[in-house]
Amino acid sequence: MFDDDDAFKQPRGRGRPSAYSDEIAAAICRRIALGESLVSITNDPAMPGKTAVYDWIAERRDFADKYTHARATQCEHYIDQIVDIADSVRGCTDNATVNAARLAIDTRKWTASKLLPKKYGDRLDLQQSGEVSVRIVHGLGSEPKE
Repeated sequence: MFDDDDAFKQPRGRGRPSAYSDEIAAAICRRIALGESLVSITNDPAMPGKTAVYDWIAERRDFADKYTHARATQCEHYIDQIVDIADSVRGCTDNATVNAARLAIDTRKWTASKLLPKKYGDRLDLQQSGEVSVRIVHGLGSEPKE
């Protein structure tokens, strides 16, 4: 199952590609932007393994930027799906179907909150109204004078 490292031992032309190419990088980013997971993409024999993709992210600033943008676009894709999923179970009386839809929605909401926390994360709303008063007390800790 975790044989990504074996892909690097095979000669070029056989097995998974591991050398960086703009075409493969663009395909990975496009598929991510359309909502596909990196696990699903790297399970495709025509795509490099996860290890290669993670190496590209670490070593190639241009790919890291494209990958980050693709993940943000993926988040927007998930947000769009939330409405479709909710609408798909409107009027449904089957609890299992409704719960499956709820799980799918919650997963997408959680992912959106992690991928784009400033836009979709929880917000802490602090508001203050009124006055602040300060009272200075002298002689704390000393005996009262008689």
